[in-house]
Amino acid sequence: MKVVTEELRFSTKREIDLVDITSEVEEVVERSEIKNGQVLVFVPGATGAVVTIEHESGLLEDFKRILKELVPRGAGYRHDLIDNNAHSHLRATILGPSLVLPVVEGKVVRGIWQQIFFCGARCKAKKKESDCSGDGRVKTRLGFSFLCSVPMIFLGEGLLKSSFLFKSPSA
Repeated sequence: MKVVTEELRFSTKREIDLVDITSEVEEVVERSEIKNGQVLVFVPGATGAVVTIEHESGLLEDFKRILKELVPRGAGYRHDLIDNNAHSHLRATILGPSLVLPVVEGKVVRGIWQQIFFCGARCKAKKKESDCSGDGRVKTRLGFSFLCSVPMIFLGEGLLKSSFLFKSPSA
């Protein structure tokens, strides 16, 4: 079984920063030459997540607003006594650190309005050499592995056990 692993590196600028990584994930799949399998996109960190959502500015702003409403900053979380970022951890936990998508005939299977986004839930107020660039942007590592995190992509060949695929009538 062929397994391919790659990482994406980019910077985030805001507390809830959404980065469309769809084309990067698809490029990894294409380079892998894996025809049928799964791609796992994983974020190795406690304040980042991976989601699918339509890339439409109003919807992305709604998504950020909902996250802030569901898990507001400074709501008396016990973890804030340590480093004042419990809201970031809780948001990332709700969204989840990974996403698995099928690969069929060398292409990532996703809906027409379904893009893959990294969601950075934290931007530190204090700069640390290992976490922020000199301009205050938080450095992010995403990995992909096909058997995909900040984000990591993992791609594994032949991981699909069934040969059927559901498609909507409009697809």
